[in-house]
Amino acid sequence: MVFAIVMTVLVGYLLGNLNGAVIISRLIGKKDVREQGSGNAGLTNFIRNYGASKSLGVILVDGGKAALACFVGGLLLKPYGMHLEGMCIGGLSVILGHAYPVLLGFRGGKGVLSGVVVAFVIDWRIGLIIFMIFA
Repeated sequence: MVFAIVMTVLVGYLLGNLNGAVIISRLIGKKDVREQGSGNAGLTNFIRNYGASKSLGVILVDGGKAALACFVGGLLLKPYGMHLEGMCIGGLSVILGHAYPVLLGFRGGKGVLSGVVVAFVIDWRIGLIIFMIFA
């Protein structure tokens, strides 16, 4: 079981290192989004610099990695009767990886989008409440 927990944390954290704003900004603008605006590697700074019309890629990358980390964690810990706990561990790990990515010099985003997706994956009702409060 310890191995499954460690793998969940590692997979979640490394997925969190895949920052959608940095990846998409480099693809479309050949520039790191952290070098512009607030200097943050998040969706809000991306929208400020590139516009909302180009933000779908960021949403897909950051939302996809958060959902994937939850599903992997749930899958790895399900044999031990800890499906929900695995999803939570994977979700927390992906948020930490997004906020403090070792591959990006520990300069990531705030993890809001990833956090909302994690909440939706774990329990859509909680996700909806969090989304309404944020909006």
